[in-house]
Amino acid sequence: MGTDESLDELEAQQAELTRRIEQKKKEERTKVLAMVRQEVLRFGLTADEIMPGKKKRESAAVPVKYRNQETGETWTGRGRVPNWLAGLDKEQFLIQSGN
Repeated sequence: MGTDESLDELEAQQAELTRRIEQKKKEERTKVLAMVRQEVLRFGLTADEIMPGKKKRESAAVPVKYRNQETGETWTGRGRVPNWLAGLDKEQFLIQSGN
């Protein structure tokens, strides 16, 4: 690279190098993924063993609080009120404990 190169020429070279770098990363990523998958299967590794602390938080099941006796539709009482219950007295749809 000489000092006689224009800014446009240098930027074009930079763009080409960036393109080549990204292509090489894709190629190597593919090879590494194949190798990792092979070793995971070979040793029977689990996601928790590979990435400890990256567990998905399990949400506790929320019990159903309201039921439409005509349609069987239910609602836990969380989130947006369903259309079948909107504007109505929720108490008449409340599921009694033990039911």
